Amino acid sequence: MSNRFNLRLFGSPSITGEDGVALGGPAAQRHRLALLALLALAPAGTSSRDRLVGYLWPESEVDRARHLLKQAVYHLRRAFGDDAILSAGDDLRLNPEILTSDVALFEDALARGDPAEAVALFRGPLLDGFFLSDAAEFDRLIERERERLARAYAEALESLAHGEEAVGNVTAAVGWWRARAAQDPYDSRVALHLMQALEASGNRAGALQHATNHARLLQEEFGIRSAPEIEALADRLRRTRVAGAASGSAPESEHALPAAASVHPEPAGARSHVAPPAPDEALAGSAAMSSPADLAVDPPHPQAAGRRRAARARYAATALVAATLGASSFWFLGRDTDRRWFLDQAVPRIEKYLDVADWESAYALARQAERRVPDAPELAELWPRLSWRVTIESEPAGATVYRQRYDAPDDQWERLGPTPLDDIRIPYGLSRIRLELPGYRPLIRALGGAHLNWTHLTPTNADVLLVGPETYRLDREETLPPDKVRVPGWTLSIGADTLRLRDFFLGRHEVTNAEYKAFVDAGGYRRADLWDPIVVKGDTVPFAAAMALFVDRTGRPAPSTWEAGDYPHGEGDFPVSGVSWYEAAAYARFVGQELSTAHHWQQALANAMFPWLLPASNFGGERARRVTDSRAMSHVGAYDMTGNVREWTASAIGEERIILGGSWNEPYYAAGTPDASAPPDDRSAGNGFRLALTGDEPAIAARIREPLAARTTVSPIERPPVSDVVYAAYSRVFDYDRGPLDPTIDAVDTTRVWIRERVQFAAGYGAERMLLHLYLPTAGTPPYQTVVYWPGWDTFALDDADEYFAKLVDFIVKSGRAVAFPIYRGTFERRVGDVRRRPEFGSAEYRDNTIETVKDLRRTIDYLETRSDIDHDAIAFFGYSWGGVNGPAAMAQEPRIRVAVINIGLLPPMAATPEVDPVNALPRVRVPTLMFSGEFDPMVPTRNSQRYFALLGTPADRKRHVVAIGGHFIPRHLLIGETLEWLDTHLGRVSR
Repeated sequence: MSNRFNLRLFGSPSITGEDGVALGGPAAQRHRLALLALLALAPAGTSSRDRLVGYLWPESEVDRARHLLKQAVYHLRRAFGDDAILSAGDDLRLNPEILTSDVALFEDALARGDPAEAVALFRGPLLDGFFLSDAAEFDRLIERERERLARAYAEALESLAHGEEAVGNVTAAVGWWRARAAQDPYDSRVALHLMQALEASGNRAGALQHATNHARLLQEEFGIRSAPEIEALADRLRRTRVAGAASGSAPESEHALPAAASVHPEPAGARSHVAPPAPDEALAGSAAMSSPADLAVDPPHPQAAGRRRAARARYAATALVAATLGASSFWFLGRDTDRRWFLDQAVPRIEKYLDVADWESAYALARQAERRVPDAPELAELWPRLSWRVTIESEPAGATVYRQRYDAPDDQWERLGPTPLDDIRIPYGLSRIRLELPGYRPLIRALGGAHLNWTHLTPTNADVLLVGPETYRLDREETLPPDKVRVPGWTLSIGADTLRLRDFFLGRHEVTNAEYKAFVDAGGYRRADLWDPIVVKGDTVPFAAAMALFVDRTGRPAPSTWEAGDYPHGEGDFPVSGVSWYEAAAYARFVGQELSTAHHWQQALANAMFPWLLPASNFGGERARRVTDSRAMSHVGAYDMTGNVREWTASAIGEERIILGGSWNEPYYAAGTPDASAPPDDRSAGNGFRLALTGDEPAIAARIREPLAARTTVSPIERPPVSDVVYAAYSRVFDYDRGPLDPTIDAVDTTRVWIRERVQFAAGYGAERMLLHLYLPTAGTPPYQTVVYWPGWDTFALDDADEYFAKLVDFIVKSGRAVAFPIYRGTFERRVGDVRRRPEFGSAEYRDNTIETVKDLRRTIDYLETRSDIDHDAIAFFGYSWGGVNGPAAMAQEPRIRVAVINIGLLPPMAATPEVDPVNALPRVRVPTLMFSGEFDPMVPTRNSQRYFALLGTPADRKRHVVAIGGHFIPRHLLIGETLEWLDTHLGRVSR
């Protein structure tokens, strides 16, 4: 039976499987998503190929556009099944048995007379933030459809409101009218209905407050007064309040709403399965209908901008005409000013994007906002939460730089400007950049990653955290060998030696069948001068006899996968496969090049890219793919270094040769194995190679070509935990006298989603004052569940705790919980002296710091227990990296912690300091614990994280280990989803 997939077009577009997990990869590329959207929106569900290419590739030649459509359909069928897109002559349509869209379900619900179900499906404007470059007709079509569907959503909200009023459920009606008013705050007809519903529910103060807010909005935006009907109702409500006060009844609060006026009422009758959304959700989810032109992110091309300006002018005129007429049905389509658009639409949408780690959409909308409200302080606060600062330089200078998201089609690039680009912003995640300069070969590189802690993207170790910038050196055609990429030189440590290796050139693609055929046809299998001595099972085989080993399926000299001395028809640009190391080395000599060493090969691949690179690579398939079809590019511009075929290197381990990257028929983990090897005569179908050109000094070249003495292994932490008696003695180091806290609140700062209190109180050691940043939600209801946070080691060198919090754990506050972020001793402004580093594991300094910081956490909980707005029975722990090391010691001492999340748990070498060794603390942790690990984390080998999890004393049914594709970080959408679900399960869902 075919799998089913859900196409989400409301809000930011995505595709999910039956398990609810969003799909990435080829199917999620922009033009393919647009194709699916067109098919989902097509009249009668069917669209002609001519119509589709006209919308998607209007600037392309007809034949090329048809070819692009054919390719898009091919990739979608490959992703979802051959029957996912059905053909009938020249027409295409979606198969609803396989691909179901939320728009189709929305319209079906309306047709069945079920507006509640339709409202529940409407998560935001159609294709919110989505655009196609150079496809103006597509943008216009989506704009029309967006307006039509938003209008249908508005009508559904009003239908629900009228329905509740008809059965006397005014409480529920208030909720629906609030949602409708949030969608269009300028519509006086809607404002009047909301005021009437509020009055009927007994909340006259709320009705008056809405009248006041509505009048202020109209005056500020358009310089006009409210409709006469609204002013008349407001006057009557004021007189009623005055009369009530004179008769001795208690006046209503202007701000507090009675319980009956909740914005989350439970609708009655057939609509009881869905509640009206809160105003902020309705606003963020649907945007104001008053300006359909403002519902989508501005595409970065002039035609769209012009359309937007014209639309805004039309709606402004409509508003003024309606105000002049003073009609009782004062329902106008008003225009937002740039400021109002930014606050009411752009900011909530950016927050929504950040919640799901959609940094590209957040960045695109922020760039649009930067053009419209360049000096907005809210934008200055948002930029560090979605982007790094980076400087891009080139040799020579003056190259034009273009950028695109890593998984974007090759025809979608954003121009950044000429080098040097000083301190510009690029979004979090992985980008491709392209540098062009007349007379030079275009240069393409990858840049970025998922480690968000730093404010600037700088040159760094790409194997560990991020792909940073280099000084990009451009080559003229005559200085860069054909089909090669330049890999910058680096410093390599081998044993006690530190070697400086020069730039080298690496094949952009794997060697293809057609290229290898030239070697076969030139008699390469007869030229002994090209071949290394051939050793089989320890014995050197004479050349003539050895050549009998290197034949194809028909006994002809050729790779093992060929027939009759030739590759399969039509596969000239497939990678050659089924070759031994001897054949690869012989071919390299034939063309005057070489196999790279394993050191060189690894330098061209960055583990920090794996979350993007591996899904784009050819793994777990049925065969190799054309080298020209790949978008799986390493950070230096080489394709298919993971997947497709394994690649022989010049390096040896004993009698075997290292072969790296994994092949199409292997799982992902093969890509991260740095020392995979095979006998040099192995001719497995997945064996291939790429070539290199190096120019190191002879002594260095000889040194790095020496055989590896042994396989690369990292010693697991096998030391056993100490006994309970011994650990009880160790635990005494964490004791402290619970003297008076003497707390003070030094500052209170408010943002859109949280209130931060800067609190000081007495520490658990010496005469120091402890510092706490307490983040309270603006949308939650006290007493708050509270998560105590322990950050990573980089906080020893950082300065801004608020920015760190906003990047990494603000999602917890958005869920309605509080976050207690102790400023641990040695971090941020509690830095000790001028030291900006973490103490070394196993040192007395590290032991002492751990004891002090555990006391910091315990004193934080002491303080939380003094507050009535904190739920003392719902305190959780969240530790990242360093927090994963010290967290077990804290949890073993703290019975007040009820649940834990460990984002990267590791066991460092700490045998010399057993008092603070997590090996000894972990068995004493009993609370429900969720743990995350990166499958390719160079700091935490898999065996290390597995032992950490096994040592946890929590019963097996109350702990969970999530291993994700990634390095020393977890993809943010996965982290957020799993964490909030874990907290909901073990602390209970919060009321908001």
